[in-house]
Amino acid sequence: MLAGQKIVLPAGLSVGIIVEGESCAGTDEPLENIGQVLIWSSAFALAYFTFLKAPYCQIAMAQHADNSGELKAVLVRLVQLYSSCGTYEDQGAVRESMPDESGQEQASEDFFTTAFDRNARRFRYEFRTGGPQTKLAHACIVWRNGDSVKIWTELSARIESTENIGLAVAGALGNSGESAFLIPNLLAPEEIGGRGLLGLEDLRLAGDARFNNCDCFKISGCYPSGSKLTVWVDMNTFLILRAEEETAMTLQIGPKFRSIIMGSGPLVTKTIITYSPRVNTLVPAAKFEMLVPEK
Repeated sequence: MLAGQKIVLPAGLSVGIIVEGESCAGTDEPLENIGQVLIWSSAFALAYFTFLKAPYCQIAMAQHADNSGELKAVLVRLVQLYSSCGTYEDQGAVRESMPDESGQEQASEDFFTTAFDRNARRFRYEFRTGGPQTKLAHACIVWRNGDSVKIWTELSARIESTENIGLAVAGALGNSGESAFLIPNLLAPEEIGGRGLLGLEDLRLAGDARFNNCDCFKISGCYPSGSKLTVWVDMNTFLILRAEEETAMTLQIGPKFRSIIMGSGPLVTKTIITYSPRVNTLVPAAKFEMLVPEK
């Protein structure tokens, strides 16, 4: 699929779309036609937006001044924290919004948890959908205990073993997007590879902000696709408390079709992830159980 190419869908259909990408979590191979699954409803889309080349990010980033020295100092602290912590756990929410044909924002909110123990080589990530989107079968679990790695998705309705944790996280991206990758990549970059926060283009400090009563650094950068990612980093703990991804789009509606151009246009899709993280605490063993949700 080429940058700026139109995607034409009959109204109401659901479809998975393969898009261009640079790399995928769990593999170092370049990807020519691999991306995330874009799932459509009759009114709006829920998606993991790592899509097509566009000027949106360049325009959005142009206003920020060069502050590479201060940025490097923040990133050194952040990377050291995530890559060396003994344990990590969080719970959070993913809010996705996209304009519909009338220009009104359509939104969904889903939830996730993460548990990680470096020395025990244990990991568990769960993504749960909320509201009417449950029918889209987004729910998933990624689980690890030593060399044993498994993934469960509501769509497949079965537990499957995978070769390594990187491949399992990659398999979760189409269901849960950035919430499955951003933090795990920082915790174990040697095992969960791919273009994470440190691999963004035009990475820079984008000012200060307060979030959940915490003073934060804002760090922004662009994916090769043109999507913009901004993270809020707690100034005291250097933990990421919020991540926001934005992608430009054009939406066209006809009598019997719905057309969208990702990566350029006057509208913006947005995904906001919020975290409640803790590091170096005792994570209860129960948080690492597979525990597939009951129907």
